[in-house]
Amino acid sequence: MQTNSIESIMKKTWESIFPNESITPESDFFELGGTSLSALRLSSDINSTSGITLDIAVIYEYSSFSELTKHLEEMGSAV
Repeated sequence: MQTNSIESIMKKTWESIFPNESITPESDFFELGGTSLSALRLSSDINSTSGITLDIAVIYEYSSFSELTKHLEEMGSAV
């Protein structure tokens, strides 16, 4: 999967979870109000749109938009 498509998928997914927020590379999932249930939704949406299995623990480890996107890009290139 191409890097820009993972970033695009991430941006759309974050915007659907946080519709009233402006998503930037520095945006933090939990500072925006993310919960364990919204992390589960993010994981499910990423899996269904990209085919990458995202463990919820990874969202806790890489909670900023840019960190999580970079991690997914690395995971995607390893698939």
